Amino acid sequence: GGGGGGYGTGGSGGVRSGITGGASSGNGGAAITCGADTCGGGGGGGGYYGNANLTTLFLGSAGASGGAGSNNDGGSGGDGGGIVIIEASTITISGTISSSGNNGGNAQQYPDCGGDGGGGAGGSIKLIGTTMVLGTTKVVSTGGTGTGNQYCYDGGTGGTGRIVVDSDSITGTTSPTYTNP
Repeated sequence: GGGGGGYGTGGSGGVRSGITGGASSGNGGAAITCGADTCGGGGGGGGYYGNANLTTLFLGSAGASGGAGSNNDGGSGGDGGGIVIIEASTITISGTISSSGNNGGNAQQYPDCGGDGGGGAGGSIKLIGTTMVLGTTKVVSTGGTGTGNQYCYDGGTGGTGRIVVDSDSITGTTSPTYTNP
């Protein structure tokens, strides 16, 4: 089967698809028999951890690679998101700040399938200042998707990252919704 993502436990059991990353990593899916061959299970999504106030900053966990089939390799797990810290009196976002996890990779398909890779978890973003103008969803820390080949088992989606906006004057939104400690 596919392995567990990031700092979670190794893949075991589960269904044929990887499980979405949560407070710990998602487990990989179980391998199954495909005629005379074996098809690999999807890799688990990377898990998220730490507290909502980001007193400690963490990188996002990587997603797990999918399990190998009898004759083909599984897809690679997606990388986890990074760490972004910005401190200034006034912060105005005109572009995008992203610490999102990458999508998992596709498995090889024929003659049997490896499992697709799990998505990486989002990382940490911390903005500190007196005035914040964030725009609409220009600050993001989402999990990458587990890929879905037509004939192979899907990887799990990576867990959502964390965003803190420490300010007395905030306009705009983030994805996921920020915490103001």
